[in-house]
Amino acid sequence: MEIPDALIGELRECIARREIDRGLDILATCSRTIEEFDPCQPNAGAFLGYLAQWVDIGFADAGMVRGLLDRFAKGERERLALADFAHLRMAEGLVAMAEEDFKKASADFETVLSFEEELSDRQLAAIARFWLARCHRRVGRYKEALRHNAIAKGRALEQNLPLIAAVMQILEGWIAFQEGDPEGASKILGEAEALLRHTDDWVTLGNIQSAYGRIARRQGRFHQALEYFAKAIEQYK
Repeated sequence: MEIPDALIGELRECIARREIDRGLDILATCSRTIEEFDPCQPNAGAFLGYLAQWVDIGFADAGMVRGLLDRFAKGERERLALADFAHLRMAEGLVAMAEEDFKKASADFETVLSFEEELSDRQLAAIARFWLARCHRRVGRYKEALRHNAIAKGRALEQNLPLIAAVMQILEGWIAFQEGDPEGASKILGEAEALLRHTDDWVTLGNIQSAYGRIARRQGRFHQALEYFAKAIEQYK
């Protein structure tokens, strides 16, 4: 089976616009493509890379991505075009993040960023930088996380991708909260929410409500914290 350019474009566009239901509907029609996935197919690398991004959003789990990665023999990887290789490393990084191997994941994303200037897909490079920031945040390197996240957000805004930038901003807000600035965190999260509230990116919106709840709990506003957590649960559903 062919993996058409149009499919890759639609998956990429839905991420940029945070059209989550539409993207999941598209992926629901791809069961045969996934089952019969062949690394020799044109667009195989790009499909796997975007599939990894959709797993991060909430489609399926990282085990499916690992299974498809295992189909790439070493010789096949050597013949990949640069863009396909970048997508492959993104997929490997996603699996490593899911397994909490943040050292391996960081190395994968740094590999992608090492040839960032050669990639025509600037959206991919911005997300690689964002995922690297997330790895640093998970191991407590907040300064490095903020540095990479600021670059990633800047890259997204340069490409007129404000909704992706808003998702990145949530990481900034969470770190502000962790570093003892709940008011600053609320302001940052509120700016992101204002951009995302009209999307159907329910997981991200739920994460914002959950963060509000944690802020309120730390400030002793327990009734409000419960209200925020209830909103988060509804959005996760």
